[in-house]
Amino acid sequence: MALRRYADRWSNNRHVNPAHDEVETANKEGRWNLRELEYQLEGISLGRRLKRFLTYNSQTSIYNAGVKCDTVFHCKNSLMLFRELLRLMDIAQVLEIIEWVHSKKINSHVEIIPFVLSECCRLDNHKPIVLKFTLKLLRKSEEFLLFHKYCFEIDPKIRVDLLVKNMIREWYALHDSLDIADMVTENSTVGIWGHNIMLKLGHVESRKSDRAALYIYATQGLEKMNEKFRNDPEAAVIIKHFNRVNNFKMMLHPFKAAQEISYYRHSVRVTNDYLLNEKMVWKALLQQMDLHELHFWLPHLTNLSTEYEDDAMMWDQDFILHICDRIESLGAVIQSRISPCRSCIELQKYLNIDREKFHPLYSGQPIRIRYPINEDIVTALQGQLTKAIKNNIKPVKLNMTLVIICDQLPHTLCQRALYVPADIAAAVITLSLKNSFKSTKILAFDENDFQDLSEEKTYSSLMLSIEAKKCSETKPMDVSKILNFENKDVSETDLFVIIGKAINYGDYMGMVQSHEDNPREPKFVFCSLGERTSEGPDHSNILAITGFDDKVCSVIHAFVMEPFVFTL
Repeated sequence: MALRRYADRWSNNRHVNPAHDEVETANKEGRWNLRELEYQLEGISLGRRLKRFLTYNSQTSIYNAGVKCDTVFHCKNSLMLFRELLRLMDIAQVLEIIEWVHSKKINSHVEIIPFVLSECCRLDNHKPIVLKFTLKLLRKSEEFLLFHKYCFEIDPKIRVDLLVKNMIREWYALHDSLDIADMVTENSTVGIWGHNIMLKLGHVESRKSDRAALYIYATQGLEKMNEKFRNDPEAAVIIKHFNRVNNFKMMLHPFKAAQEISYYRHSVRVTNDYLLNEKMVWKALLQQMDLHELHFWLPHLTNLSTEYEDDAMMWDQDFILHICDRIESLGAVIQSRISPCRSCIELQKYLNIDREKFHPLYSGQPIRIRYPINEDIVTALQGQLTKAIKNNIKPVKLNMTLVIICDQLPHTLCQRALYVPADIAAAVITLSLKNSFKSTKILAFDENDFQDLSEEKTYSSLMLSIEAKKCSETKPMDVSKILNFENKDVSETDLFVIIGKAINYGDYMGMVQSHEDNPREPKFVFCSLGERTSEGPDHSNILAITGFDDKVCSVIHAFVMEPFVFTL
């Protein structure tokens, strides 16, 4: 009970929810007005609304790129509307749609499915069915922790009864002891929710010595585990593993630490701060580091690679070479599954980001400094982006026509993506989709006419072509005329994508209506890279994207997926 009160107290603390201020601001501005949402969604089937939410965290046809999931989950009006949707649907159909989205891996954010399942647990008399389904579906550590986070933090909180405890016990029983040991070693947490808390909540125990030792380590620490199982041969592997990890955490010798990392593959999460300032240690860590994690540490690595001689700054080229080799390694790009949009964002962030640092002589007086930028690392990041565009794509056997409206695009920064110019984002989206679809036609507006850019193969050349356009304001009727169903050049198109600074897709409804008799039933995507909000009529074949983030291309892929076996 003490643990439960502790968890409740933290979950009610506003600082635990990083989206709290954004939710309050959204409610004051009326961004989520319940009546407007209900009116906008009128005529859209319940199944399609649920599929939209599972795909890109919204029941409407608008995807607000870069908005945190918790912003929507904790918004009162949005939460009420979603709970009403679940009440109106049959639980069997809800779970079937969830399973389909999870199997196709088209949910843009990992938080969405755990949140929806936690809301299903709040439905009357459906908790046993949903918990059993959750146990089967959510096998990954992060999904499991997220599910319980939303169960215990969002009101009304789900009670930790025998059903929940049994579900937690069965989840750990389904995993190998060494896999659980890795989870505990990495200390993976979601907010305050980690495996140590989950093991306590579920009162997880085992008669097997290796699992018992593992659970004791997670909940009571290393000393207690050694005291109870030091001489137990069945727990020898687990005992050796955790003692070795603990010894590495306290290690201060760089050469020995580098050898240990190379042999035992320790991660940066269990490496102490002293070792993280040693280049020799980083050379060993870089050989196995995930690119998402590497991007987080890149400013520190750049700063670490600088040397000063007679007040002149120089680069440690050997260390820079190790960093660049990992950044643009094809194996690392494929293994990390880094999206082209994420590579683009990280490249621009590295080129532009400023960081605060406290001056040693004036404690408490932050000054803004700019970390030095290494051109070799910039080149490596560009190479990573090129490889991500070519390799990290989802093949789609459909035809696409993509239009780039170049008005003010080169002079605009993307919303919700720091420092990313809209023309660069447009080029990355275009080439990612081009490599993914079966057939792609790329058109750019220039002096009241469209120029075909389908032969462009690199994002830099495509970006230069966009910048070269000196066009006046593009009128919706000009674009609609080219994309109208009467135009035979686009009659075989399955997806139309229009990218621009700020698109009011209500102006293009005439073009959409012209394809109502089209047997291919094409879909339409409008990307407003420089706009925060978008308004217009809802339509089952329309997706409007505002802003830019690393999920844009995956959301478009999910939108054009073939409908599943049951009717939406």
